[in-house]
This record gives sequence, structure tokens and C-alpha cells, in this order.
Amino acid sequence: MSKSAVLEPIPGVEVAASNSIEAARANRVEGWLGGRAEIVAATILAAGFALRIYVAAGSYLNPDEALHFALSHQRSLLLAYKASLTNAHPPLIYVILHFWQFLGRSELTLRLPSVLAGTAFCWILYKWVAMLFGRAAGLSALVLAAFSPSLISLSAQVRAYAVMLFCMAGALYFLERALREKSVGDTWPFTAFLYLAILSHYSAAFFVFSLGVYALARIIEARPSRNFIGAWIAGEAGALAIYVFLYVTHVSQIKPSEMDMWASPHDGAFFHAGQESLLAFTLRKSGAVFRFFFLENYIYWGLLALFAAAIVLLFSGVLRPRARLTSRSWPLGLLFLLPFLAEWSASLFRVYPYTGSRQSAFLAPFVFAGIGAIFGKLSEERIWPPLLMAGLIVLAGLASPVRFEPYFRNADLAPSQMTSAVNYIRETAARNDTILVDLQGGFLLSYYLCGPTDFYFPPASGSQFARFGCGGYSTVSTDDHTWKLTPDNFEARFEQAAAAYNFKPGDTVWVFQSGWGANLDAELPWFAPKYRCLVSRNFGAKITVIRFVVGQDLSPALPAGSPHLSALNRCVP
Repeated sequence: MSKSAVLEPIPGVEVAASNSIEAARANRVEGWLGGRAEIVAATILAAGFALRIYVAAGSYLNPDEALHFALSHQRSLLLAYKASLTNAHPPLIYVILHFWQFLGRSELTLRLPSVLAGTAFCWILYKWVAMLFGRAAGLSALVLAAFSPSLISLSAQVRAYAVMLFCMAGALYFLERALREKSVGDTWPFTAFLYLAILSHYSAAFFVFSLGVYALARIIEARPSRNFIGAWIAGEAGALAIYVFLYVTHVSQIKPSEMDMWASPHDGAFFHAGQESLLAFTLRKSGAVFRFFFLENYIYWGLLALFAAAIVLLFSGVLRPRARLTSRSWPLGLLFLLPFLAEWSASLFRVYPYTGSRQSAFLAPFVFAGIGAIFGKLSEERIWPPLLMAGLIVLAGLASPVRFEPYFRNADLAPSQMTSAVNYIRETAARNDTILVDLQGGFLLSYYLCGPTDFYFPPASGSQFARFGCGGYSTVSTDDHTWKLTPDNFEARFEQAAAAYNFKPGDTVWVFQSGWGANLDAELPWFAPKYRCLVSRNFGAKITVIRFVVGQDLSPALPAGSPHLSALNRCVP
């Protein structure tokens, strides 16, 4: 027998040995993760928190954030509450901000409640999903929530969405504990979180409805004690009382014209019979919801399919929660499906948009829980495969150039840009000059230019303007029907302000613009030839300061010394 024959490998043995080694390595990894699941979860949570802090410190306020600050920055809590009634949200976020601002007024400080609530949401979501479907499902849901780009951005803004999600997760967790143990004591924190969710955002109504149906189905199945049922009914009655209070004091006072104005940007999120089929609308908007959370086109359709599969498997009993919770899984299928169905139904009647934007953020717990449950089922409750799949999904989203929340760290939106713009106004504008702002610019200027003792009140209903002192300057703000000064409304609004406040020909008026949409410097020169040589100062891509003077007819005119059109149709000094 030759030497080469002795060394010839037996077919299949080398492959089997390699597979055995890989399996042993996978088992060691699984054992390590299984023994340190809480440490892994805490590490993921810390990374998500750090990323939220990084984003929260990376931009100046957007107009909606400045609006929230202006409404909460009042002399008393009662005045802050009354100011909040002019907006489309319940009062909780304004109450939080009213007291929180005493800790500081920087962008990061004001955003910290959202950062903390958004991080806490991820942790409670993990505990809830792990309670239902095991640690593998819980950890994958945690990864998806902690690193979803849209949720990171929402958790780094002065808005109510992160607070709402935290309260929703708390209600889900404590309700599940109460139902699992038939514990009356756990119904009280559940009720408290439910009430806070209601007071956070009106979209929580879909959550409250869905959770009520789910709890009723579980109670019928589990038949807990009368004390438990009485505590749950008392909690639901309290929730109904809160909604009656909100309707009487707020919702019923909103004018239909204001409701139409707030709804107009979302017209495409309502179903229009005759434009497309109901099935096409449902698929398109359901896909948009998943794109909002996961961003990449080649991912979100597959995740939508997995979520739909999770619901089907829950209803069929193939995907079952952990044994101690319930003998049936269909109530969970109902819980995951109903929030989508409720928002979709509201869009059919133009009550609430069904859309891939922050308005659908309340769907996040159900989306992440459903996908986490599927990952856990496919991996047979091993931890590392779901973690790997969830990690790849969020990496693709974080690497995507698509952003639905525009203030995800950008050099043009750095706080230094706004600081430079405000310094330019202070160094250039005389104290007897007037600053004219549209509504969104007014909220931003009130935060960045006004002093801490200046209080900005938006124009009262029926009033076209509001005049307020801001850092020693006289500032005129347009009403809510002029959220943005544009070429087609600028001259008329300027002349109306000049007549209302007795501007004199030759007076200097500075126009400050920042926020969403193109500023006047980009469009006004093409709209009217007399502005062809307009000179502006820009600070990043979204802040513009333009100097005008009042013309003889009270129209806006370019100041003396501005470039003028030559015979060659060029602007020359």
C-alpha cells in the first residue's frame, strides 16, 4: 500500500467532522448567550441609548419641537395647559416639558425625556416579548427597536411619541403579568400606564381599543376572580372618562378648518375610491408602515410577509406563547392585528391617516413582537440566529440613505448653524428694525433669539398676526394658515403686516425662515423679476435671513445698495 493511499481521506468524513466542529462552536455560543441574556440585553440597550444621545445632540430643533417648547414655556402650568389646547395633542408632553425646562433649555436637555422614554420602551418591550415567546424572540425585538432609524430619531426629538411608546409597553407588560398570575395588584400599574398612554397621543386610541378587546378575550378564557374583573372594569371606565374629558375640553373645540389644515399633508394616506382599489391601497400603505421602521426596499416587504405569517400562525395555533400564559394563541393574533385594522378603518373615513410616518409609530410594539416571535420560532428558541438576523436588518436600515425623520444628524442642521444665524441678526439688525417670520420660523426664533422671560403666544384664532418682543426686537409672526412664507403669499402678507403695525416707507424688515420647505431665497427671484437680485444670508441648507425695506406702496422692496439688473440681465453692484 502506497503512502498516498494511506493518507487519502474517506469521503464524507472530513465534511462530517467540519460540521461537528461548527455545531460545537454554535452550541458554545448559544450556551454563553443563554447564560448572559440579561447582560446582552443591557449591552444592546446601552448602545441604543448612546445612539439616541448622539442624534439628540446633533441638530437644532425642528419647527414642531420648537412649537412644543413654546406651548410649554409659560408662566404657569395652567397657562401651559391652556396653550396646549391650540395644538392637536393631549396635554401630557406639555406638562412634562413645562417642569423639565427648569433643568435647562438646551436642545439635548429638552430632548432627554424622549431619549429616556425611548430607551425604556426598548427594555420593557424586551421583557414583554420574552415573557410571551422566550428570550430569543425578546432579544431580536429589542435589537429591532433599539436600532430602528426612525425610532431613534423619534426618541431624539421633543415630541410625544417616545413617551407614548414607553407607556404602551408598560401597559402591555403589566397586563400580561396580571393575566398570567391573575393578579389584582398588577392591574394598577397597567391602568396607570394605560392612562398615561391616552394622555400622550391621540393615536393611542387604536392601542386602547385593541388592548381592551384582547384583555376581554383573555378574561373570558381564563375566568379570573371577581376582584380581578372588577379592577379591570374600573380601569376601563377610568380610560373612558379620560376620553370624555379630552373630547369635551379639547377635541370638540377644534374647528373643522383647523382639522382640515392638519390633515391636508396626509391626503395620500386616506383611501380615495375610484383612484385605486381598496386592496392596492391596503398593500401600499401597509408596506409603507414597514418601510418607516426598516427603510430598505429589499427588506421591508419580506418583514411585512413575516409579520402577516406570525398573525396567521397565532390564529392557527402553530405559533404559541409560552405554556404558563395561556392555552390558546388566537387572542395574541387579535392583539397584533387589531391596531393595524383600526388605523386602516380610520383612514377610510378620513379620521386618521394610515401611513408610513410617525403617525403610525404606535404600531411599533406589535411589529417588533410579531417579527421577534417568528424569528424565535424559526430558530427553535436558539438565541444567536435571531440576534444575527435582527442585527443584519438594522444595519441595512442604518446604512440606508432614506430617512423619514429629517433631523437624523446632518451637518446642515447642526446647532452651530442656528447659533451663527442668531448672532448675525444680533450683530446686523438695529433694535428698531422689525423681524417678520412665518409660523414655523416664529417658533424657532422664539426659542433661539428670545430670552427666557420672553413668552411667545401664537396668533389668536381669527388674527392674521401676532407681535411679540423677542430678545429686544419687535417680531411679527403670521397665523397658522401661513405656516410657511412662499412666493405666492409673501407680498400680500408683508403688506398686511405693514398696514396692521404702521410700518413706514423705508423701514427695515428682516425676514427669518427656517424649517421645512424651500425658503424665499430659492424661489422668490424666479417668481417676480424685481427680486431677481435679492441678497440673502444662508446658514446651512435650512436657515435664511433676508433684509427688505418697506416700499412706498408698503410692498417689500430690496434695500438701497442691493445689486440691480444690468442690460445683460445680470445682477451687478
